[in-house]
Amino acid sequence: MASMLHDGEGNLRPFEEWRRATASIQSHFNRSWLETEYNTAILRAEQAADWKGFERDKDIAPNLTWMPTSSADPREEHAVFWRDALTLPVDDPFWDEHRPGDLWNCKCWLKQTDAPATPGKDIPKGKDVPKPAKGLEQNPGKTAEMFSSKQPHYPDPKTCIWLKLAKGRGAKDKGLGFFNSAKCDGKCNECALPGDPQNPYTKLSTERGVLRIHRGHGKSEKSENIRIGTYLANKYGFEIDLLDNPPEKKTADSYNHTLGCTQEYKSNKTATKSSIDNLLRDGKRQADNLVLEINSSIPFGDLTEVVKDRVRRSTNIRSLLIIRDGKDVTYSREQMVANDFKIQQTDFR
Repeated sequence: MASMLHDGEGNLRPFEEWRRATASIQSHFNRSWLETEYNTAILRAEQAADWKGFERDKDIAPNLTWMPTSSADPREEHAVFWRDALTLPVDDPFWDEHRPGDLWNCKCWLKQTDAPATPGKDIPKGKDVPKPAKGLEQNPGKTAEMFSSKQPHYPDPKTCIWLKLAKGRGAKDKGLGFFNSAKCDGKCNECALPGDPQNPYTKLSTERGVLRIHRGHGKSEKSENIRIGTYLANKYGFEIDLLDNPPEKKTADSYNHTLGCTQEYKSNKTATKSSIDNLLRDGKRQADNLVLEINSSIPFGDLTEVVKDRVRRSTNIRSLLIIRDGKDVTYSREQMVANDFKIQQTDFR
């Protein structure tokens, strides 16, 4: 996602354009939190560039003053620093642990100056000093890292099975520089599994409901199944297990504890009737209840035609939940085989 902050010509994408460009990756994100991460990433990149200037010019202006936030509704945490215009040398170790940008969406800033430094007795200490947010502890101007490895998206070396298998190889990848400080040997997006052999399931983060993934869940569809499962858990509060997928047999992708049934997840990316039909034909071999995510521009008329035809020829299909453009609708078998069955934009909620 960080690598997509800029377009092909190197220009910074506005938030909405970047959100669309990363839609397939971040569908599980709360929109407000996503915008906060975007804003914080850009602010910290700007602060890292500013820091290089501070170091270059410290012989002329040796100190830095913590300046108030530009937010219309400022938070109180950093007021302890800017209220009395805290001023310290550029090289003071204080800036390694505290600085503008160490809280999410912080818009405080530093001004380089030759004004006198704040006396030691007046520097905030102890309980008066707010702790940086996880992932924002380090000075990006010195570490060249957007977020630290304590940021929740990074794997925990104590529990990450891929880091254990790699025996630490790739735990640091300087080639990714500012965008990553804890690369999981190229497998971070596959990793959410603890090393506990007694518990094959790991609970994934959701806003509502529960989503667990089995250690043996198939790799080829893992990312799209997590995306679909997260969507359903967040919207309906479902309790869902993404199941073990042994290579030697066909099995359903998930068990929905709330609905009391297995479900097979499919994701469509090609706007053709044959593509939809192939997905439904394959899915009905694995479960009677199907979930179809539409990521194409297939017309509703074509979608209606192929769904009606395939369901009539597949006697075991009991229900079909279709997700499209962030909305969804569930059709029963009785609805789909009816002569007047139509899939319409107004169905989706």
